[in-house]
Amino acid sequence: MKRFNPLMLVLLGVLLMLTVFTGCKDCKTDHDCNEDCDHGDCDQKEETDMAAGQIMEIAVRQVKDGQMDEFIAARSAFIKLLKEQPCIIADAEFKSVSSLGTDFAPVAVDNVYVGMTVYESAEAYENAGKVLMRLLEAGAFFETFDMLAFLQVVPLDGKPIELDKIIAESGQCMEFPVRKIRDMESFEKYLPTVVEILMDSKGFIGNREFASINDDTTVGMVSWESNESVDAAIGAFLSHPDVPKFFGSFEMVTFQRLIRTTN
Repeated sequence: MKRFNPLMLVLLGVLLMLTVFTGCKDCKTDHDCNEDCDHGDCDQKEETDMAAGQIMEIAVRQVKDGQMDEFIAARSAFIKLLKEQPCIIADAEFKSVSSLGTDFAPVAVDNVYVGMTVYESAEAYENAGKVLMRLLEAGAFFETFDMLAFLQVVPLDGKPIELDKIIAESGQCMEFPVRKIRDMESFEKYLPTVVEILMDSKGFIGNREFASINDDTTVGMVSWESNESVDAAIGAFLSHPDVPKFFGSFEMVTFQRLIRTTN
């Protein structure tokens, strides 16, 4: 299997973030942001500096049958301790409202939750893990669910990870595919087309791509104005001839439609 080239991934991510202009917002140029800018909106370099070294942990959890109350209580206790760890930038919780069926139609679910935690660096992540895994609260929490996916990722566009902007308002939702790449060449070839199709869809807000630091797994985070806007876009999306080729380039680890919740 062809492996990820980190440099090419970063370049690909920059090219794919078509919804966010990476040059100056005012003068629309690609120059480096420096003292030559005569306006206050040129913050590309500052954002890059902020994002340097950031890593995000993603845990996709399916609550065990009959243990929802125990899950909620144990999660609250564990997350309280998690947020007390140094070098954590942000933590957010999302609830799945549907999963992707074999026919690409949404299947309702009510027991899948996704936790996302942003750390300043890989070292900060490792240090926090050493502390948390020794706690009784961690064991009690992990006993209440099955892990569908667990990974550590970095953003391909090099920008800071801002969890509060993924789903910024009530009613919005996010499509969340976790993909194990089988054919990197095809994945890289068809991903730009897929992003362009999404951008043309009514109700589309934005897309960010992330890559695992451990293997050939990628994560997409596609934000929408509402569940209805996603449903309305599915038909045109699946009818495009390049979409089946794109889906053929990877194995879907899990695909959830998420809304924001609390932990």
